[in-house]
Amino acid sequence: MSCRWAQGWQRERTGHVRCLEGKTHIHVGWVSSTAAQIHRLIAGKKLRRLEDGPVGGTPLHFGDEVIGQAMDAPLPGSGGWNLSRIADLALAQAAYQVASGIMWLPAMNKSEAIKLPITTVATVGQIGPYHADIYADTATGRIRGPFNLPDVKPGSVPTYPVLWSHDAKRERTLSFEGKKEARHTLLVRLCVSGDYVPR
Repeated sequence: MSCRWAQGWQRERTGHVRCLEGKTHIHVGWVSSTAAQIHRLIAGKKLRRLEDGPVGGTPLHFGDEVIGQAMDAPLPGSGGWNLSRIADLALAQAAYQVASGIMWLPAMNKSEAIKLPITTVATVGQIGPYHADIYADTATGRIRGPFNLPDVKPGSVPTYPVLWSHDAKRERTLSFEGKKEARHTLLVRLCVSGDYVPR
C-alpha cells in the first residue's frame, strides 16, 4: 500500500490520508498481514494521528517484528502533502505542533509543552533586492552593489551582519549570527585610495 494510493483513496472519502512508513522488503505474506492490520486499525479508529503529539505512528507487526508504523493525517487545504519518506513519524508530529504554535518534542510530556509564537517570514519582512544589487561590480568595473562583504572577524560585532550563501551545516537552528558584514563599497574604496579623509 503506497501513501500515494492511500492519499487518493482517502481524499475522496474523509479528507485524511493514512500513511505507512517502514521496511522496504515486500513479500505476499507481509503485504496481506500489513493490509489486514491497517484495515483493522482504520475500522477500530485506533490509528495514531498527526495531531496526537510526538509519539510516533501506530506500530505494524509481522510476527514479533515491528515492520513499520501507520498514521492518520489531515490533507492540507492547498499545496503539497509531505508526510511520506520520514524515518520517524514523531518528527512529523513535532513539526505539526511547532507549526501550530506549540513546542512539544519527542520524550516530552504534554504538560511540558510550551506555547511558541511562530509566523512566516513574509509577515515580518520582505524579499530583499537582487544579490548583485547588494554586492557586485559591472563587467566594466563600475560599482553595481553598494557593499562589499568581508567575513565577520572573531569577537567582533558587525554593524550590518549579513547571511550570504546558505550554509546548511551551520544554519540548522532558529537563530544564528551573520557570517559576513556589509560595508559600503564606495566609502571603502575612497579610504583605500586616499581620496576620503574622515573629519
